[in-house]
Amino acid sequence: MKRTILFIVALFCFANIEAQVGYYYGTKFIELKPDYSKGLFAMRANSKDLLSRETASQYVSRTYYADSSGPIIILPKIIIKLENNLAIGNIITKYIDIFSLSEQYQNIYYLDCNVNTSEEVLSLVGQLSKEAGVIWCEPDMNSGTLTSTCNTNPLYDSQYYLKNYGYMGKAGIDINVEPAWDMVTGKSNITVAVIDTGVDLEHEDLKDAITPGYTVDNSTGYGAPQNWSNGDKAHGTMCAGVIGACDNTLGIKGVAAGIKILPVNIVPYYKADGNNGFAPNSEKAKAIRWAYPKSDVISCSWTCGTETNDIKEAINEARSKGRNGNGCVFVFSTGNDGAAISFPARHNGVIAVGAIDEYGIVTNYSNQGDEITLVAPGENIRTTTTNDLLGKYTYFSGTSAACPQVAGVAALILSARPNLKESEVKDILEDTARELSNWRWDQAYGYGLVDAGKAVAYTYFKDMYIAGRNIVEDNESYSVENLPDGCKVHWSQENRSSTLSSLAYLEPNTPNENVVTVNNLHGFSI
Repeated sequence: MKRTILFIVALFCFANIEAQVGYYYGTKFIELKPDYSKGLFAMRANSKDLLSRETASQYVSRTYYADSSGPIIILPKIIIKLENNLAIGNIITKYIDIFSLSEQYQNIYYLDCNVNTSEEVLSLVGQLSKEAGVIWCEPDMNSGTLTSTCNTNPLYDSQYYLKNYGYMGKAGIDINVEPAWDMVTGKSNITVAVIDTGVDLEHEDLKDAITPGYTVDNSTGYGAPQNWSNGDKAHGTMCAGVIGACDNTLGIKGVAAGIKILPVNIVPYYKADGNNGFAPNSEKAKAIRWAYPKSDVISCSWTCGTETNDIKEAINEARSKGRNGNGCVFVFSTGNDGAAISFPARHNGVIAVGAIDEYGIVTNYSNQGDEITLVAPGENIRTTTTNDLLGKYTYFSGTSAACPQVAGVAALILSARPNLKESEVKDILEDTARELSNWRWDQAYGYGLVDAGKAVAYTYFKDMYIAGRNIVEDNESYSVENLPDGCKVHWSQENRSSTLSSLAYLEPNTPNENVVTVNNLHGFSI
């Protein structure tokens, strides 16, 4: 009987301890409640982005919530503020195998924790809060929600390739698309053709973006998957979701949400598993010739066994003509063999896209070589699917997943300046890519990670200029013309002479925003 009573008491005490996990914000206790319905977040403990100590192989955090907040991930770091006359050394010495000092700001200290779980971090917070001289102590957390329109898409947070907070891999390893969206959204007059297994025309997150497409030997197929079961023809729907899933209150958000998707089904009768060949080369060439007069960008997440003249000539024709005479932008995946760049990705003039993981490291399957152009994340890419067994959303990996991200960025560039030639779009993507190696270009990364924000900004800069007279008599106003939405101008004066610096001064944002007035006190020409 005694054993039973003790056991019940022990359980009761544990429940109370678990319910009181958290930290103090002033006099208010912030209780952090585990959300057991969500999975664990594993982080590399030897990553310099997380810890300065290279000890444990990984760190795992539960998902927590506080009051009505969004999800909270506990990082292996504690922030502590001490009274002014105290140093952190005593605490580090007391917990010698647990803490190391990462940073210090005045009497606030940031301690890396040599632990394996979020429960251990929260337990240490509780202990440190009781130490003499501690003003406050709290865990470092990934928390909060975004305030841009992308938050209306409930699965957006799982699209790390758009905005990587470090929940998956390394923070910042993404295509930097949010700054691009501040300047431009996908325009409905821009069309991306997805030549693949077809696209689910009725998918809740795609149907408003789809324009009637093409199916081999089926005039009423319109590019939908055909003869499929259990998602074996879902590949095209996955690619389409990455490019142009609608910005709504459902599912995910496409890189170029707002553009049109043109679905092209080249495998209506063939099982798309690679064992028997993906599709006839003739059908691929036929599909390219059908699609390019209707498309600005063509996204192809597939390869051929070798070069073919038919496909080469179809690509060359499309690149020289396109639907508006400026040529069609071609984006191909490099292939998943861990070998040389596959055809057609290695064909001159197309954009060849390899894959990196969520840490920015080129994957072991991503084909490499002289013809590679760019890389994009290719691991665990959240997107749309036709697989009813898994619901309407899934993850997929490979250079197939990286390719449509670049196609989406190309569509954003053309949404900003639809009159660009296809070669100019390729140049912009190359010039603005983020270098991930020690070289401006190499065979693994090409020019680097595609950067949507820089690419769109660079696109706009070509049309921007400063308006105003060359001579300032008493005063003159200047403005930046064609400044895109979301951009701000910082005006500064370059003092080229003592006369200018003493007699002229600037009034930024006068009389309007994005206008600077130069006042010349004595009427000198400047």
